[in-house]
Amino acid sequence: MALVLALCALSGYSFANADTLIGINFANFPDDAFRQVIADYYDSNEDGYLNEAEIAAITTIPLTAYAEFEIETLKGIENFTSLKSLYAGDLGIEDASDLEGLTSLQTLVINGNNLTSLDISGNTALKTLKCMANSNLTTLTLNTAIEDLQCDNCSIAAMNLSACTNLKKLICHNNELTELNLLTNINLVELNCAANHLASLDLSGNSLLREVTTNYMVGDQTVSASATFVGKDLYIPYNNVIYNKLMNSNIPNPDPDADEEELYTGYDNNVKAFKFTEYELLETGIIYEYDVSAGDSEYMSVHVSVDKNFYRVTYSTAQNGMLIDYNYVNSGGSSTAPDLPEMPDGAVCGSWSGATTNVTEDRDLYPVWNSQHQYALTSFANHIASGTCTCCGMGAVARFDDCINAVSGDANYYLMLDANLDGVINARDLSILLNKN
Repeated sequence: MALVLALCALSGYSFANADTLIGINFANFPDDAFRQVIADYYDSNEDGYLNEAEIAAITTIPLTAYAEFEIETLKGIENFTSLKSLYAGDLGIEDASDLEGLTSLQTLVINGNNLTSLDISGNTALKTLKCMANSNLTTLTLNTAIEDLQCDNCSIAAMNLSACTNLKKLICHNNELTELNLLTNINLVELNCAANHLASLDLSGNSLLREVTTNYMVGDQTVSASATFVGKDLYIPYNNVIYNKLMNSNIPNPDPDADEEELYTGYDNNVKAFKFTEYELLETGIIYEYDVSAGDSEYMSVHVSVDKNFYRVTYSTAQNGMLIDYNYVNSGGSSTAPDLPEMPDGAVCGSWSGATTNVTEDRDLYPVWNSQHQYALTSFANHIASGTCTCCGMGAVARFDDCINAVSGDANYYLMLDANLDGVINARDLSILLNKN
């Protein structure tokens, strides 16, 4: 008998008068803080065990009020089959899997913890779930009885609410949702799904939300898209909206005679893309308002941030001068430059102020004029130099003997003959040129 009692003590279980006892020990409650709460508040006879009556009496656990330290795991709570309410906010809980078998649980408040996933599909009686501010929570699996769901300020990317037909309150703002289907949630009376990544939203089946939905409740959505170009037209392919639900956007109407009140979104339904010519919109992004089909309620605002793999090269008459032309170039590509404007008096050649090849950033180019050709030496033989202008490509031939003692600025000064680049053509330059050739 002594051996049997010893083994029972080690395993955490003991039997007396056919009553099952659960030892309040590390084996059954491995988290120190959670075990202390059970010992302090639920072991009514203070014998170190929970008997059947004590377990049956555990219907509410306000852990938030009782726990003196953080709790990582709720292991052991699975034994409390009569539990109806659990308040466990802001305790540092990392794992809530031991709650999954509690079929009597009706209210669960577990916000502000460190959960990465939460599955309440087995909690068939659960009607209220508050799990907001679990910033690492990415996966949420729901039951069909849920009526009040508050899961805002998490990292949830998807939620299947199709079977949650009893849902009345949904607060899910500040998540990572890209879709939200609420067509079967006809009992919904309160909604806040703002600050997700929804391109569209259909509330036509939620009659109780008609006339009360505001942009604060559904707007401030952020979506990413990639831009392309054809000639000077810019496109953002975007096929996840219903064309006639787009109400307005920040794309200006190209028709100067258009009525200011006229609906214009810049969306081309034929190609399923926003189309415009204002390059600056790629940086600021597209902002549009979408009709969520909730009667006369406010529209949903959506901001489309744009990425691209091309750049604009502009050509102007001078630095900060009038625009001559521009074109778009894929990253690493080359721009086709227009003809230089008319050469000013006293100039012999000109070039654009920067390279038009290997374009990896926006470039603003303008003409740079020269008072002299800048010839680069291509050959030197018999005291005769041949060269090509680095600006305009014009060729030249110069006899060294005709240029001796010429200084920079003289008509017979050629940079290609000034081998030591001291501004004067002399015998030292000749020696250098002869040694090179």
